[in-house]
Amino acid sequence: MEKSRSWLPALLERPGVQAMVACTIMLCACSNADSVTGPLTASPAPTTPVPAPIWRGEQTKLSESGPCSSHTAWTRAGILWSVDIQGNDFKLVEDPIEDGIVYTGTLEADAFSAAYQQPQYANQPCQFRESSIKGSFSSDRRGFDAEEVWIFGAPGSEETRVLTRWRVTAFR
Repeated sequence: MEKSRSWLPALLERPGVQAMVACTIMLCACSNADSVTGPLTASPAPTTPVPAPIWRGEQTKLSESGPCSSHTAWTRAGILWSVDIQGNDFKLVEDPIEDGIVYTGTLEADAFSAAYQQPQYANQPCQFRESSIKGSFSSDRRGFDAEEVWIFGAPGSEETRVLTRWRVTAFR
């Protein structure tokens, strides 16, 4: 379950990389145009929603219990989060490139809590089944601290629980 994509944020923060990507996109777009024979017109506004901002977090295992426990301490750094807050509603996507665990709910001031259930899981003792998260955003809503619990195992059987702590901040 230890996956890390820390190279992408680091690459995008290097000087000149964002400008180089933008120029490449413009060159590709222009190379497909044969000629312009009439007046230029504005393209219609895109109908796809703007993606939520990407944040970066560090996750540390605090405890683990159950038959599938590894009893190994670990920390994962550079984990990406998609964070979208609309009024009092929130959507958090943990590791959107890999796992895509989606948490949604309603904020109470800066506090939040939500749960995720794996849509289809096998009735295996050590397979991921569900998770929950509880925490609070900073007053400027540019970061959050939270505790997340992963649960492994079939319902009604002995479960393995992993408790982790998150510290997540916006890129800029």
